[in-house]
Amino acid sequence: MNSLLSNEMLTVVLGVTSFTGMVVGLVAGVIILTVGFRKVVEVEKLVAPNGSEIDKMARLVGDHFVGRMIRSIALTSFLMHREFPGWGVERAAKWGNVEAEVPSRLRKWVLFPQCLFIVCGLLFFLCAGLAKWLDTGA
Repeated sequence: MNSLLSNEMLTVVLGVTSFTGMVVGLVAGVIILTVGFRKVVEVEKLVAPNGSEIDKMARLVGDHFVGRMIRSIALTSFLMHREFPGWGVERAAKWGNVEAEVPSRLRKWVLFPQCLFIVCGLLFFLCAGLAKWLDTGA
């Protein structure tokens, strides 16, 4: 009986955590697509000279909903890769200017919402899956 109660309690905690992850992730997504996207464009201007891969991709995917998300993910990837010595810098150099100075304030506006979105998405799916698994009695 005690085990059943703790499984029910754990299922409720996982459900609440999953719901919270979903809500916070959606808020992060809205930030990425609205306020944060202006910062993404500012960083693109700093690190993507004309003809670079980031510039080509920005022109290709455009400025609509999906295009904004793709551009944000690509710029996050570029900023993270350029911090890794060796292969990371080489990979980032194919996309844009790795020597460009990006102010910390702008870097945070690009990285934080995108990383929060990814972490909350993982949290949502992991907790929801675990809660479903516990609820089915597996």
